[in-house]
Amino acid sequence: MAWCPKCKRKFKEDLVRCPDCDVDLVDAVSLKEELLDSIKPYEFKDDFTMQDLMDELDGSDKRPEEVKKYKSARDRYADARSRAFSFLFIGVIGLAAMILDMVNILHMPLQGFAVYTMAGVFAIFFLLGVSYIMKSKKLLPVMKKEQALIYEIKKWYHAEGVHEDRSTGLDQKQVDESEEEWFLRRYQTICMILKKQFPNTDEQLLDKLASDFCEEK
Repeated sequence: MAWCPKCKRKFKEDLVRCPDCDVDLVDAVSLKEELLDSIKPYEFKDDFTMQDLMDELDGSDKRPEEVKKYKSARDRYADARSRAFSFLFIGVIGLAAMILDMVNILHMPLQGFAVYTMAGVFAIFFLLGVSYIMKSKKLLPVMKKEQALIYEIKKWYHAEGVHEDRSTGLDQKQVDESEEEWFLRRYQTICMILKKQFPNTDEQLLDKLASDFCEEK
């Protein structure tokens, strides 16, 4: 079975080039090696997503590193909520199982002090879940404030800022310029425009929005 390295469609072995992308096809073994190599940089990345892998494979992720690492209040809120429910679920289920074992309703393969040790471990999971619930509650108003600010910045940019961006001539890619170079030039210009208009706003947030604006068609 042959695969297209660009569109990832599979074809019969008698074909050597993709009829849609006009690139040489590769066999399944080569594609597997490409996938494994692409996963390696993310093996120990906590916030890895499938989008990271897709961007790595097709080379479409041109965002600067500082933008990739930025976590918005919305992301931090979602992360805290996810961790809270995970810890609470494990803690509640584990504590219930230990209590049922202590009253001889459920017989676990644990003896003596080991039951109380495991109960203590699950209690810690439960307390961690509670702490992340409290953290998410603190992040909720921060997230709402950030979302309102993002709306304001996007509204201004699409109404006025986009014209300042186009006046620089960067909306047109030069003949000898790569996509990455063009993206970086536009990104730096939009960053400058946003930071001039919103001087008291978190620079990391403005960097993230500048990257988003660059990716708009």
